[in-house]
Parts: sequence; structure tokens; C-alpha cells
Amino acid sequence: MDPIKQPGVYADIPMEVYHGQDWLDGPSISSSGLRAIEQKSPAHFYAGWSGNPNAVKEYAHALSFGSAAHALILGDEVFEDRHVISPFDDFRKKEAREWRDEQVASGKQVITKTDLAHIEGMAEALRPYADVFQGDVEQSVVWKRDDVWLKSRMDVRPMTDTLADYKTIANAHPGECERAVAKHGYYQQFALAIEGLWRTEAQRIETSLLIFQEKEPPYAVTPIELDPVYIDMGARQNARALAIFQECMKRGEWPGYYMPPPAIPPSWLERRLELEQLEGTLPATPAWLEEALAR
Repeated sequence: MDPIKQPGVYADIPMEVYHGQDWLDGPSISSSGLRAIEQKSPAHFYAGWSGNPNAVKEYAHALSFGSAAHALILGDEVFEDRHVISPFDDFRKKEAREWRDEQVASGKQVITKTDLAHIEGMAEALRPYADVFQGDVEQSVVWKRDDVWLKSRMDVRPMTDTLADYKTIANAHPGECERAVAKHGYYQQFALAIEGLWRTEAQRIETSLLIFQEKEPPYAVTPIELDPVYIDMGARQNARALAIFQECMKRGEWPGYYMPPPAIPPSWLERRLELEQLEGTLPATPAWLEEALAR
């Protein structure tokens, strides 16, 4: 296909094409890339970026399971085009691993028959939440900021002002889901999608909803709505990560972690030591230390 040159919402862009660079007429970065820069470093992002000719791609079964779940439950991909069911129950034996590696090398995501049974159970448990996923699937929104394409791929482009995204998780307890939002930067993902819909289609999103589901019986489901404060944080972090990406592109350098400010003790440790000093179990600051550190 010829490179896309106009911002907009595009249908039927295969996932492997979406994550590449050739379908747009310039360098591009997605939510996962912005989050890698923000949560880790430019070096971590560049190691797996499709614009890196030496990018390292590693197989992860959890990603295959999530991809298959999205394809079969939400219909955001044609399952047979991207996935294959393994004839092996697991990959502990060499023969099974070699077969799996061949499939992955050919561009397939591998799942087992057990995975498939779980996904079918998950689909049944998710039925009460089907309404929030009404809309167009396989939609990719792209727009340009200066010389860089930003891209966001939604599970479903909403027909209303509610944007929903589906996530699988080992433990869907509300506390665990809230921690996952922060740990994985899902709020950055929403902020980017909301920006894309607004910039390309003037579509407003009022409600940001994550639907978490466990991968084993009883396949419990937990909806988590993101406060607008989260979206504001995500937009600001996305802007910072984009600026870092642009600077790295300009310099051709992808540094690792920066040196943080001097480490200070956590507040809980300070409180504990202050209490111990009041109780008389912790000595006062030694005189020699005050002299040694005098400036």
C-alpha cells in the first residue's frame, strides 16, 4: 500500500502493518512507544521500535493470549489471519518449541487448545458488557505533530461519547485493576486515543472505561472508569515522551535511564525513626557526623 499522508481514521489496517513504519509517510510512534519512553527510557523504546533496523522481537505467550482474546471476543481481527492453535498442550518439549518458533517467525500468534477454551468462557462472561463495545472495529487513528505521526488503535471506535478498552488480567480485584492502570500507563493510552479522535474527527469522549477480565474461571469482569485527572496526566506525559522521541530522532541517540535527584528516605521510614528517637531507642545524630558533613 502507498504511504498514508492525510490524518484520519483508517479501517482494516492489519496489526503487523500498524506497528510498522512503512504505511505512513514519516516516522511514527504509538501509545506503547510513548509509554516505553515515559516508564523506562528511550533506549528501551528503541530496542523494540519498528524504526530500528536491529529491533529485538521476543515471543511472549501472554501477548498471544491477549491478541487471540481480542480477536475472538471483540472481533477486532480475523482470527485465522493472525493466530494458530497449537497441536501441543505446552511448549516444554523441544519439538513443541521448534514448531512454535516456526509459527512465530511466519507472523502467527500461537495459542493452545486450553487457551481457546478459556477464551470461549471469557466471551460468555463478558456478554453483559457487550453494549460498551458497540462501534467499528479495526480502526486506527493517525495524525501528525510536527514531523512525527502519532497513532492510536482502538478496540472499538465508539458510536457514543464513551471510549472502552478491554484488558485481560490475572486478578480482576478492583484494587489490582487500579494498580494496573498506573503500572502499565493505560491512562496514557486513553489520552492519546481521545486526542486522535478529537483532532481528526472532532469527536468528543466524555467517559473513559477499562473493562478488565480474568483469564481463568469464573472469568470475573471489573469495569474501571478513569477520572478526567488521569486523562490530563496522560496527555501531559504523552507530550513529554513525544518531545523526547523527537529529540532522540534529531540527535540519533537513544539514552538509557537518566540520573535521578539524590535519593531521600521514604516518609514512612522517617516517621518510624523519629518515633524510635522519641522512645529513646535510637541515638541522636553523632557529633562526628555533623562535623564531617559541615559545609
